[in-house]
Amino acid sequence: MAKNIVLIALVLTLILSGVSVWFAYSLFTQREELKGRTQKLEAAIHQVAANTEQGENSEKRVTIPPDQLKTFKVKPDGPQQTMDQPLSLLVAATASQMQSLLSTRATLEETKRILAETQEKLAKTESDLSASQARVADLTATVAARDNTIVEKESAIKVLETDIARKDVELAEKQRSIEDQAVEIEVLNTANSDKEVRIAELEEKLRPKGPEGKVKPGKQGELVFVSEDWNFVIFALPENMEGEVSTGLTLMVHRADQLVGKIRATTVLQEKKLVIAEILNDFQKMSFKKGDGVLY
Repeated sequence: MAKNIVLIALVLTLILSGVSVWFAYSLFTQREELKGRTQKLEAAIHQVAANTEQGENSEKRVTIPPDQLKTFKVKPDGPQQTMDQPLSLLVAATASQMQSLLSTRATLEETKRILAETQEKLAKTESDLSASQARVADLTATVAARDNTIVEKESAIKVLETDIARKDVELAEKQRSIEDQAVEIEVLNTANSDKEVRIAELEEKLRPKGPEGKVKPGKQGELVFVSEDWNFVIFALPENMEGEVSTGLTLMVHRADQLVGKIRATTVLQEKKLVIAEILNDFQKMSFKKGDGVLY
């Protein structure tokens, strides 16, 4: 009986020893795994801290002493600061940086929107600028064409002004010539009047005397036929004027109050009351016409 109890105790001891060894191995394995995991977390936390700003407007990064991340609880103989303080500082810094990032993202979105609007306005401005440049080019071409037209007109005006000045000079010369001719005409008219008076005096002296040459001054008839080609006219005598006109008598022909010329009687047809007369070309002022009056 005692042997059996000893045997059972020995077996239980062996079993418990095996279980203890297995637990020890498992715990060691988990310890190494936890150690490696903790080291990786510490390294990651240090990297995050090195890239995290302490404040919103600060360029300093969060720094965590290496030993603080290893202290979970304060021990009398160990460090007095646990890992809570640096982790809280890191969380606050990351929260601040996250807030700053969100604000920056919102600002970036607003900037993108403004940039898009600006690009749209810029595109429209460029389009308007292109249209304005095209319009300016058209206006420049139009102005150039008008300038050319103005230059041509100015040249034409200068030519006209020169021509007008020349014509003014010619007109002044012609005016002076006309005035000189008017003076000459006045002199000639005076001389002609003197000659006509002299001719009248000579005709008076040459006019036949006697019964057939006694002609009363005044109207002596009217032209009834004119032949300038043959240089003669025929005029009719008024009633009771027979015998007053004789061959060789010089008479004047008038139209209204104008002197047409002079004629000389060559044949007197008493029974027909007609007189054939020669046209005196030296005294002719204008063409004779039927109906012109005859005066002595």
